[in-house]
Amino acid sequence: MFCMLTRVKTAPENLDKLTKIIQDLLPPMIRRQPGFKGFYFMTRATGDCVIVDIFETEAQTMAFLQGPDHSALGPQLGPLFAGPPAAEGFEIKTWVLPAP
Repeated sequence: MFCMLTRVKTAPENLDKLTKIIQDLLPPMIRRQPGFKGFYFMTRATGDCVIVDIFETEAQTMAFLQGPDHSALGPQLGPLFAGPPAAEGFEIKTWVLPAP
């Protein structure tokens, strides 16, 4: 599996708006992507945010991040960012889920 870890910064007063946009728009969009395994959006009161996209393969991750669905978020999210996002990809070596 593969994940893309993206760090972004927003002004603290924009954090609720950014969170709402991500909560409202991203789940239905990302769930229909091939290879999708998980998504996390984490924040601090300072406006620091971390986004983790998890897919089966790096190619599937990049297809989503470079595709039209993700690009459509730019006009809504971009103005809320205090700078460009910083993204890094990682191969997932171990994945532990709660026991059933």
